[in-house]
Formats: sequence, structure tokens, C-alpha cells
Amino acid sequence: MLSIAAKNKKKFAMDWTSGWYLYSFYGQTGLKVGLNKDGITNYCDWNSKKNDIKGTDVAEALLKIGRNPGFLNTTEWLAGMRKGTVIACVSGVWDESAIKKLMGENYGAAILPSYTCAGKQIQMSCFFGYKMIGVNPYSEHKEWAHKLADYISGEENQKLRFKMRGAGPF
Repeated sequence: MLSIAAKNKKKFAMDWTSGWYLYSFYGQTGLKVGLNKDGITNYCDWNSKKNDIKGTDVAEALLKIGRNPGFLNTTEWLAGMRKGTVIACVSGVWDESAIKKLMGENYGAAILPSYTCAGKQIQMSCFFGYKMIGVNPYSEHKEWAHKLADYISGEENQKLRFKMRGAGPF
């Protein structure tokens, strides 16, 4: 993908300033990140030397990708698409409507690409999360706040949200 972009003087874009996106390079390597038992702090073993693939292997793969003339580390892929310089990007459902509008019939979504790391093809990993709606227990109108939260997060509204915005459920 990068060589095709470079050959056509275009870019494949991704944001490397965000852990949400960088996780995709580590998620299928056996290196882990997660929440500790205390439910507050996290752990990360991306510098482990015990796995087949080490954090330094991923870092070397990132450096190689970053040096490729077909790659662009940016948060502004939509601007690049408008200019015609970005032909593909790694993003999420939050950008789906805008990208679909820009790309028209050329719009498509696909599984994340694989990359070469320590001589192996590694499938990039997606990061899945969810949103939660909370109600302040000290709300002056707590009963109405609960009703609003139930309405917003209800099945019918979640289906409508997906249909209109391509966004996953709360």
C-alpha cells in the first residue's frame, strides 16, 4: 500500500501521536497493555524481551514505515483527502461520514493492513472501546436524568445512531 501511494506521489495517513492508533502495531505481537487489578492504573510490557517480537522490533518497523515516502503521520487526513494528497488513512467510525462524503463512490472500508516486523507479517490490531452515559447521583432531577440516559442509550436510538453516523453503540 505504501509503495503504491509513493509511486503515485500520494500518502497513506495515520496518527502516530495517539496511543489509540499506536496500539494497532502492538496488539497482535504478544506485547500487552491493560488495566491493573486496582481498576485505576495500567500496565504495559511493550519493552519486554521475553516475547518472539520485542518492543524494539516494533519500533524498528515503525521507523521503516515512517521513512517511506508513501506514509504521512498526521491528524489531518481529511484535509489531505480534500487536497487529493491522501488516498487512504487509518481512522474510525467518527470519521466515516466525512470520508464517505469526500471519497464518494471511491469510498471503502477494509481491515487494517499488515506490516513487516521482525521478518514476519503482523496484522495490525484494532482498538475497540465503548462510551458510557452516567448520571450524577446529586442531580436535582435525577429521575429525569436517568430517563434521558435510558432514551439516548436505548436500542432504537443506537440503531438510528449507527444508520445516520456509522457510529457504534454507547
